[in-house]
Amino acid sequence: MNELLKRQIEKYFGDSKKFPKEFKLFLSAISEAYDGFDNDRKLIERSLDISSKELMGLNNSLIKERDFSKSIVDTAPTIILILDMEGRIVDFNPYMEELTGYSLAEVKGKDWFTNFLPKCDYNQIRKIFRKAIGNIHTKGNINPIVTKSGRKILVEWYDKALKDKNGKIIGLLSIGRDITELKKTEEALRESEVLSRSLMDANPMSIQGYGIDGIVRYWNKASEKIYGYSAKEAIGKNLSELILPPSIKPMFKQGLKLAKKADRSGEFLPAGEVQLRKKDGSSIDVYSTHVIVKIEGQEPEMFCIDFDLSERKKIEEELLKFKLGIERSDQAVFITDQKGLITYVNSTFMKLYGYKANQVLGKSRHILNSHKQTTRFYREFWRDLLKGKPMNVELTTRTKDGRYVNVMESVNPIIDDEKKIIGFLSIQTDITEEKKVQEKIIEAEERYRDIVENSPDMIHSVDKNGRVIFANKKERELLGYSESELLGISIKKIYAPELWREVEKGFKKLIQKGSLFVPSGKMIKKNGERIEVEVDSIAVYNKKGDFMYTRSIIRDITERKRAEEARLKAEQKYKIIFRASTDAIMMLDRKKFFDCNASALKMFRVKTVEEFCKFHPSELSPPKQPDGSDSKKAADKEIEKAYKTGSNLFSWVHRRRNGEDFFAEVLLTRMELEGRLVLQVTVRDITERRKSEIELKKLHLGFERSSQIMFMTDAKGKINYVNPAFEATYLIRKKEAIGKTPRILKSDKQSLPFYKNFWRRILDKEPLSIILVNKTRDGRLIDIRASVSPILDDSGQVIGFLAIQTNITEQRKIEMEIKRKVEQMEFMGRMNIKRHKKMLMMEKEIERLKKRLGESSKISF
Repeated sequence: MNELLKRQIEKYFGDSKKFPKEFKLFLSAISEAYDGFDNDRKLIERSLDISSKELMGLNNSLIKERDFSKSIVDTAPTIILILDMEGRIVDFNPYMEELTGYSLAEVKGKDWFTNFLPKCDYNQIRKIFRKAIGNIHTKGNINPIVTKSGRKILVEWYDKALKDKNGKIIGLLSIGRDITELKKTEEALRESEVLSRSLMDANPMSIQGYGIDGIVRYWNKASEKIYGYSAKEAIGKNLSELILPPSIKPMFKQGLKLAKKADRSGEFLPAGEVQLRKKDGSSIDVYSTHVIVKIEGQEPEMFCIDFDLSERKKIEEELLKFKLGIERSDQAVFITDQKGLITYVNSTFMKLYGYKANQVLGKSRHILNSHKQTTRFYREFWRDLLKGKPMNVELTTRTKDGRYVNVMESVNPIIDDEKKIIGFLSIQTDITEEKKVQEKIIEAEERYRDIVENSPDMIHSVDKNGRVIFANKKERELLGYSESELLGISIKKIYAPELWREVEKGFKKLIQKGSLFVPSGKMIKKNGERIEVEVDSIAVYNKKGDFMYTRSIIRDITERKRAEEARLKAEQKYKIIFRASTDAIMMLDRKKFFDCNASALKMFRVKTVEEFCKFHPSELSPPKQPDGSDSKKAADKEIEKAYKTGSNLFSWVHRRRNGEDFFAEVLLTRMELEGRLVLQVTVRDITERRKSEIELKKLHLGFERSSQIMFMTDAKGKINYVNPAFEATYLIRKKEAIGKTPRILKSDKQSLPFYKNFWRRILDKEPLSIILVNKTRDGRLIDIRASVSPILDDSGQVIGFLAIQTNITEQRKIEMEIKRKVEQMEFMGRMNIKRHKKMLMMEKEIERLKKRLGESSKISF
């Protein structure tokens, strides 16, 4: 390379050996031009550097030399300019004319500086001029000149003073070279070098440059990030000592030997996945490529380009786990392309449907079609899927051997990076057995539906997908939905967001512990109105212990909330009631009682309020409750529940101070009193009521087990209770009879006056015993002996009727048979005394029939 060019490049760009191959080839071409210009300059200088003595002695030779030199000057692509001592133009060559557009005649004798230089350069160039005519040789000065057209040209000058034969300086010879394009090229080279380094630094792949000795010369930002070494730490170190594990070092050394012998650029080590070493000693997986750059006459350079595979490895591991999870899943999983052709099935799919993989791959998912779903269903199903909408549907599918399977299927579109659907992932859960169990459960629930339907609280059941499978009459009426509108609806639509979040958060607890109580929340009516509720839910499981659905009792506490507010406003009034109440009322904080009324003192046989307030609730109880629980622990639990929920009603056994135990109904009510939360404890002695309840239970049990027909009606004659004997005799189920009148038993064998007289008498509170003919559901007529009694309340008003009936159909038949036999016997007696023997036989038959009659008339109760 030309030495001048080399010095300039190194001055501006640093070591030229580090330049990429394409720039070095370009510099080589520039270098050749520089050498040509330099030779021309030296030739001209030699031509002009002849002393005046040599000129006089060699006149003839000079003429020849002059002519030769003139031809060189006239034809050389170099500016030759002669200025006088004042800086005026004396002469310049044709190349100057061609370059600037000025002829010599136009500018000869004119000031060089004002005519050819930009104003900003006047002073600086005049200093160089004075230095040059001061017999100081200057070279390499670069400055622009302005052409006739106004274009600027960058020129590199070599100046030398001109002397006459006496050695006196008479002017200046300047030789100039147009380096405008060279400068542009150099600038482009510099910009390219900066860009190249920027691109390499910004490249997300690790790039390391090193020599054939393995010493690192370049280390980009990605290398710093991946391997942990800064460029400062890495450059100058051997690459093998930095990031190569021992197993790779021999191959690397062999690669360096091959690189020394390389005669062209390209890969010199095979690319592939390797495991390298980071600064902290940990390993990293990379895809490594080794490239050699070979420029003729220079030592080869190597570059290692590493792509970090860590993330890809993680993704591959996750995908492997995902695949193993799908293969081992107990759910049937299959994938289809965008046309619905199956491309993958897992082992559970094959087990469920009885197909081998090669029997379904490439086939349409229609091979599972059971034709239990309508064409419209599938049309809407595919329409929504192709819109990218995930689907959750319940289907009936068909196996290879023709069996029907109920499945819950979740289908999700598979979308690529360009947001195009490339397939569908289907996950199916076999719910065949679950459906059977569900159906049995629903059938069993029918037996309790009438109780649930008439419950004063809302009751609903929700499956594991959050959809309502049952809602009682109270819930339908209160929320304003029909039964068909509520069934299948998502619970999220009738629970306010805050209540839904509470229920969703407690769902795991519900499944694990079997119950969940939410003391306060809001439900949304169909018209958008909200009501305050408390939700008490239990989980229902199948025989295997698997969760099936929830059953919730929801109580509308809107009025209760209002009542609480009203109670706070009426605190003064309450205090009067507190003192006057016949129930025992005590005030309790978290530590002890702090007040009680007179009824409490009387009930517990305590003399003063001060004495009463010394007791904990458990000290007014026996050590154990009837269920065996510790009274102290149980009392604390009930108290805490009341603080949490606002109120708590429960049964309890208390003990008076004289040692007497009694059954009580206890109501704990949370309230704010003088800025603190306390409990009002209301205790009612229910010993007598419990005795009555026990008697009533016995009575009810007797009704249920009686062989006599029993039913009750309200005051208007609508049936509200029937016993099993009623159902067995009339073949009418309880739920069919409830709400109807006894007209459903009417046989039309009794007259209208009969019924008028009947109702007149029982409405006058008169018990009746009658015999009538009724009709069963299947149309049979039966004889009935009936006892009907009015049911009166404490004020003596009729609130209903109790009917006790005995089926005397067989008895009536026997009576009729006896009557017929007696008439026959009397007839035979009148006809012939000789038939005495036969009459005796008939008498025996009559006795036998009477005996049967006596047995059939017995009443079991």
